[in-house]
Amino acid sequence: MSKQLSLVDQIPLGVQIEEHSTLDTFYIGSNEQTYCSLRPFLMDDSQFFLCLWGNPLSGVTHLLQAITHMGIQSGRRCIYLPLKTVQDLSCSVLDELDQFDVVCLDDLEDVLEKEDWQESLFNLFNRFKGLNKRLAIGLKQHPAQLEISLKDLRSRLNWGLSLQVHALNEGDLKQALKEKAQRQGLLLTDELANYIVSRAPRDIKSVLNIFEKLDQTSLVEQKKLTVLFAKKIMGWKFSVLIVFAALQ
Repeated sequence: MSKQLSLVDQIPLGVQIEEHSTLDTFYIGSNEQTYCSLRPFLMDDSQFFLCLWGNPLSGVTHLLQAITHMGIQSGRRCIYLPLKTVQDLSCSVLDELDQFDVVCLDDLEDVLEKEDWQESLFNLFNRFKGLNKRLAIGLKQHPAQLEISLKDLRSRLNWGLSLQVHALNEGDLKQALKEKAQRQGLLLTDELANYIVSRAPRDIKSVLNIFEKLDQTSLVEQKKLTVLFAKKIMGWKFSVLIVFAALQ
């Protein structure tokens, strides 16, 4: 008889929370209400469910992983699980989540077209409410906009807090870039910050990755960080797409 694989055994390699994805490294921008709601979510026994929603790269994944970090630091058993990585498995993987105190499910839309997954998610909601455990989910849109055939699950997804995570605007990205440079003992001019943000993909991870690349290359080549240096290293005179591909 073959041994039944545990949830941990079934999760693909590489699915883990990033060490830097904490509340301290999250650039708040216009997300102050959302940011200030995360610690109370873990500490307030009256809240068991939280929905974070926003466009890709807005920071939903970062905050779900930050909740996981906080839960671990408070001594709880926690798991961050992007459902896109297990959507081809049996929905029974959700049955094993009861062993955790805090569960953060990302990419919920990836499984909602399947009725068996909807039923399993509905049951998970009910179990966690009864056990007074914490369940946080990540979506790309408000739960009320989802097309879900199981009405009871649609109702559950509208329980508790539903908080939008707003992507950083251009001003926020420039400020985040300058703060990172300052922490590293560097003075980043407004001219260079404007140049990087105006040409980089508009998300914090890409902007900071580009800065890291420029900083490291300038140290190796013993060159000063300038607009001309950034233009030469990143090749922006050709295509922004080249920059993004180089960071993958």
